[in-house]
Amino acid sequence: DRAVEHGEIVPGKHPIFSWLPEVAERFPALGYGVDFEAVRGLVKIWQFIDGAYDPEALLTLPIMPRSYAPSLPILRELGLDSATIVGADFVNASINLYFRPSQPSHMTGQLVTDFCEKLGFQRPSLAAQAHAAQTGCIGVTYGWESAAIERLCFYELEDGFKGKFTNETYQKMAKMSDQKKQQQGIYKT
Repeated sequence: DRAVEHGEIVPGKHPIFSWLPEVAERFPALGYGVDFEAVRGLVKIWQFIDGAYDPEALLTLPIMPRSYAPSLPILRELGLDSATIVGADFVNASINLYFRPSQPSHMTGQLVTDFCEKLGFQRPSLAAQAHAAQTGCIGVTYGWESAAIERLCFYELEDGFKGKFTNETYQKMAKMSDQKKQQQGIYKT
C-alpha cells in the first residue's frame, strides 16, 4: 500500500504492478523481502509462499508472462515440482519464480545440466554443476516482453545458515496441509 501511495508501484501501468497483489490474494505468505536502490527506490519484492505449490497452480493467476506455461512440461519432467518463492522485478518488468524438487535428493548436477540444456542455456562446467547441486532452489526469470525464459539462477545458503533449517522447517516450506490445499482447490501431484 505504501509503495502505491508513494508512486513506487503504479497499478495499471504494466502487468508487473498488478501481478504480486494477485499472487498475495491466492497464495498465503510466510513473509516478504524487498530490494531498494538509492536512485530508483523500490526495485523488487519477494513473497515467501506459505507452503510449496505445484507450479501449475500459478496458472490460476489472471496474468502471467507468456513464457511461463510452455515451461511447465520441462519443470515437471525434471521434478521441479514445488514453487516456494515468487518475486516481482519492477525495473526489468519480470518475475522470478523459485522452484525446487519436493525431494531434496533430486537436486543433482545432472538435473541442473538437463535444465540448462532443455532451455537453451549453456551447459554448466563440472564445478558449476557441483555448486548448483548444493542449492536450495533454482530461480527462473520470466519477462513480460519475451517468449523465452530470460535467466536461471542457483541459490545456495551461506555456510552460516547451513544446518539451521531443520527438517520441520523444510517440511513447513515444502508442504501445505491437505486441508489447506483442498480449501484452495490446489493439489500438489
